[in-house]
Amino acid sequence: MASESKYLQLTSFDRHVENPFLEEAIEDIERHRVKKLRRIGPKGNVKEAGQVIVQQTTGEVVGYGAFMQYIEVDEKQFAKIYVGELERFFDLNKTSRAVLNYVLSLLKPNQDIVTIRLQECMQECGYKTKKSVIEGIAHLINAGLLARARYENEYFINPLAMFNGDRVTYAKTYVKRRKEAEKNTNQLDLFGGDLRQITLNSMKDSTDGNNSST
Repeated sequence: MASESKYLQLTSFDRHVENPFLEEAIEDIERHRVKKLRRIGPKGNVKEAGQVIVQQTTGEVVGYGAFMQYIEVDEKQFAKIYVGELERFFDLNKTSRAVLNYVLSLLKPNQDIVTIRLQECMQECGYKTKKSVIEGIAHLINAGLLARARYENEYFINPLAMFNGDRVTYAKTYVKRRKEAEKNTNQLDLFGGDLRQITLNSMKDSTDGNNSST
């Protein structure tokens, strides 16, 4: 049974620029990603879905073709909360469970961040003070379900425990964004520093050169 007496201070938890659960989540998604073959076309048999293959010399129908597509899906069963992660909730007290229900209502497709509006959460949970909401959030962070983001009242969710959308698409988008960021960083490193500062220095050198020639 969860303890109701332990008090956690929200400000004792670090803020994060990026979702701290992502690396573990990406690995988990990779482990549970499977490929399935999907036929593209109207419902029915393969004749209705594709093209007729005809022997040129005899005109005999020798087969049927259809457009096929591989799709990647997440084999983990979930409905906002992953079944295999429910044990995380067993240590939550009454306050944090109420706040969690509010957080689940905020989840948007393929997004890993939520904005918790204290007044709204108070109304949804039936609390009279912000302290109860803040305490509930702190317990969710301590349980590894949320993490403080850069801005006030914004929190990253743990995609291993709760999510709304396609985790495979979400993971691919994150990996692509990270690779693009690393590529841009490497390009700046080739110049030995900040591109804006290099441009300003070049302009300054050009101006100094023109002045000396006159």
